[in-house]
Amino acid sequence: MIDLSCLLSFVTVVDSGSFGAAAERLGLSQSGVSVQVSRLERSVGARLLARSRPFSMPTEAGSRLLPYARELLALEARARVAVDQRSLAIGASGNIAAYLLPDLVRGYTASMPGERIGIEVSTYPNPELIRRVRDRLLDVAITEWMPPDTGLHGVPWRHEPLAVIVPPNHPLAAERTVSFDRLVHEPMIGGEPGSGTATLLREAFGKKAAKLQARCSFGSTEGVKRAVMAGLGVSITLRIAVQTEVAAGMLVCLDLAGVQLMKTLHVVQRQADRDAVPSARFAAFLGQQRLTA
Repeated sequence: MIDLSCLLSFVTVVDSGSFGAAAERLGLSQSGVSVQVSRLERSVGARLLARSRPFSMPTEAGSRLLPYARELLALEARARVAVDQRSLAIGASGNIAAYLLPDLVRGYTASMPGERIGIEVSTYPNPELIRRVRDRLLDVAITEWMPPDTGLHGVPWRHEPLAVIVPPNHPLAAERTVSFDRLVHEPMIGGEPGSGTATLLREAFGKKAAKLQARCSFGSTEGVKRAVMAGLGVSITLRIAVQTEVAAGMLVCLDLAGVQLMKTLHVVQRQADRDAVPSARFAAFLGQQRLTA
């Protein structure tokens, strides 16, 4: 049995860099922190920290344990909040969290006047969102993938159109559409990992999709937009993500000729918790929103 207080001491030593600093943070004696870490090491049967002055670093075993320790502590904190007050942990991929969730959360809270609820929004790649719902670290997630896990319940919620984006001084900027054969000659800028855009392109164009020249990736849609504005290449992204830049004349949206690229977003919950409040209420609120943007 792993003692959560021992896990907390271990994580705090890693984060603060030393037993002394961890003791100050936790309000314990340095020897007390050392005893708890030693107890944890005996419990898992491995040395977790390389003790030295002035710093203590996790061993290889400690590094492997660390992410699980953080999640166990986070889950304990969520369990305490669930007992003390109504709470809702929502997860979404970066684009959804940035461009859809703020208005959705505002609308949801406005639909419950006088009811107090703590809402926490977290951003993760799609596979991590699904895992966190399964592991009870999230109550509900909006993902770009349907979960394969039979213990989860996912329903299509919204269809979001994608578009090719180019800077206003690009030769294609005067066009309304661009053919795939023309696009393969342009350097492509990639964005958020696990977004599923590549899958949509393969479904639409088959093996031809591999011809797209992926030159570099910027890890987020905001980075992609900046890169396209700087003339580093073109990209394909959600239309909703570039509304402000298009209206300001900083970017131009183009349709792909002959195909309408649409990304389906899904609302995911644990199968066993579909009737739990408030996650069920939030899922129902999402279901009332129109399916197509």
